[in-house]
Amino acid sequence: MLPFSEEQLVACDTKDYACRGGHYRTAFRYVKSKGLCIETDYPYGADTKDDSKVGTCKSTCAPLVKIGGFSNVPTLDENSLKVAVYQQPVNVAVDGENAEWQFYKSGVMDNSFCTQNVNHAVLAVGYSSDYWKIKNSWGADWGEDGYIRLKFGSNTCGIAIMPSFPIDVVATRDVPASVPHYGDPSAGNCRDDETIVKSDHFPGKICAPLCGNRACPVDMPSSMSGHPTCVSDKDGVKQCVLTCTNNSQCGEAICRDLTHVGYNVGLCTYNSAADALSSNRNAFEFSFNQSTSVILK
Repeated sequence: MLPFSEEQLVACDTKDYACRGGHYRTAFRYVKSKGLCIETDYPYGADTKDDSKVGTCKSTCAPLVKIGGFSNVPTLDENSLKVAVYQQPVNVAVDGENAEWQFYKSGVMDNSFCTQNVNHAVLAVGYSSDYWKIKNSWGADWGEDGYIRLKFGSNTCGIAIMPSFPIDVVATRDVPASVPHYGDPSAGNCRDDETIVKSDHFPGKICAPLCGNRACPVDMPSSMSGHPTCVSDKDGVKQCVLTCTNNSQCGEAICRDLTHVGYNVGLCTYNSAADALSSNRNAFEFSFNQSTSVILK
C-alpha cells in the first residue's frame, strides 16, 4: 500500500485546522482541486508536541492522484452504509473523546459506552450482521490491532451520521517505486520522514519514522514481518520501531532481546556499520496499549 502525504493536508488545506482538527469532506474538496502527493515526496513534519506549529505549504511535490469529488451516504441509513462499504472503505465520524473509546482493547462496543456526538474521523472497512469493523488512526497497539468493532443497527457512537467516500479517483502520473520504512541506516535507506535511532541497552540502529500524530507506517523491507510500534524518546518525540519475537521477523536486522527491561518482545536493529553512525535519538519510553511503559536510557 502506497502511503499518501498527511503533511500536505495539514499544511496546505487552509479550510481545516491542521493538527487541531478538520473534516474529511473539506479534505476531499482540497484533493479534488489540488491533488495529493505521496509521503516520500512530501514527508510528515508537523510538530508532535505543539499543535500550533504547522509548516509552510510546499508546492514542489507532484500529485499522484486527484478525485472527482465525494459521495455522501444517506444519514442514519446503515443499510446504505453497508452497500457503500461493500464497494470501498468509507469515512465516518464517531464519538472518540470518551475514555472507553480511547482505552478500548477488544469486543463489540455499543451505545452504552459512547454518545452520538461525533468528534473523531475514522474509516469503516467491513461489517457482519452484528457489528461494523472500523479502522482507527492510532496505530496497531490500540484496540484490536488498530481496529474497533461497533454494534450494527443502532448508530453506535454516531457512525451513521455523516459517512462519505471519494469518487472518480484517477492517477495523475505513474506510480513510483517506493523505498520502504525501517531500512538499514548504513545503506543510506532512511526516508525523509525518518531519523536514525538506537538505545544503549542493545547494539544496532534502525531508520524510524515519526508517529506523533499518525499511525506507524506498515510498509517495511519484504524480508521483515515485525510489529510497528510507536515509542517516545526522553524528549517526548514519538517515533516508530519494529518489535519482534525472533530473528526471522527482522529480515537482515537482528531481534534484540528486551527481557532484561521487563518485556517479552524484542526490537529489530541493524548490525555492523550502522553502529558507527551518529544517532538522533537515544532514550526510548516503550508504551503498549497506553497502559504500561519502561524507559530505556
